[in-house]
Amino acid sequence: AAILFTAICDGNVDNAGCPSVGGWFIAVGTAFFVFNFAISWGPVCWIYPAEIFPLGVRAPAVALSTAANWAMGAVMTEVVKLFPHLNINGVFFLFAGLCCICGVFVYFFCPETKGIMLEDIEALFHSGGKPKSPAFVEIKSPQQSLV
Repeated sequence: AAILFTAICDGNVDNAGCPSVGGWFIAVGTAFFVFNFAISWGPVCWIYPAEIFPLGVRAPAVALSTAANWAMGAVMTEVVKLFPHLNINGVFFLFAGLCCICGVFVYFFCPETKGIMLEDIEALFHSGGKPKSPAFVEIKSPQQSLV
């Protein structure tokens, strides 16, 4: 959305005379992002910490991860101050680079926990070396086992 907005405004995002269609691209692009984030990565920062920490430290660890989440959200409000130095495209590429770095981190250090019982997740991280996800095996509920 930011790239389209800049292209429509011919790179002059400081001019208040930018066509209103540029604003619509920002609004629609933002709504599109929020929708896709809410059905994909959005819930992960709330669910994953509650699963991966051992029971003895789970409550304070989840509280700390929640505080870090809100603190980083507050830091993101300061991004506007980068616009004069990086312009809107530079800020976009900064975030694109951060997303790539986060993707690499998740791929190598955050194993899949689907199908693993909470009690077994600690063993997943203590398996030595890099945590690796075991092959997914569907677990049947007691009701399904009787059928």
